Amino acid sequence: MSDLNLSKIKPLALAGIISAIVIVLILLGVGILTRSKKQSTSPQVTPSVVPFHPAQLPQPTGFEKEVDKIKPILPYKTTNYTIEYLSPINIINVKITAKNRDEFLKAKQDAESFLKAKGVEDLCKLSIFWIAQTDTNTRKSLSPKDLTTTNCPLD
Repeated sequence: MSDLNLSKIKPLALAGIISAIVIVLILLGVGILTRSKKQSTSPQVTPSVVPFHPAQLPQPTGFEKEVDKIKPILPYKTTNYTIEYLSPINIINVKITAKNRDEFLKAKQDAESFLKAKGVEDLCKLSIFWIAQTDTNTRKSLSPKDLTTTNCPLD
């Protein structure tokens, strides 16, 4: 034992350290391979996407007769309003851009006059959605009657 001095122990210690590192690397490699095999054999689950089919809204009797008169010209756009027919859900929108309530009511009146000029006899049958594309203060100044077609009942 007395023969062992520091210069003879260094190579043995170095060999031991290298052996330990090699063993750790082998164990890590086996662990990674085993884990990747487990992941690849598990079934792949893809989320199913339910197709969206919008439902058409029911409309009053006479809606089709009136909307057929204006379908060919829609969408119709001016600087103050846009009239559009959304066939997938069966509605008419009139989007009005206005800076205040008076401008909104004027644009609404213009849109109603335009529809009548195109042959619509009963605007109430169209169940128009009046959309105020304005600032919050203007929207707040509008009453339910302002957002309903003129002379049509509030339901």
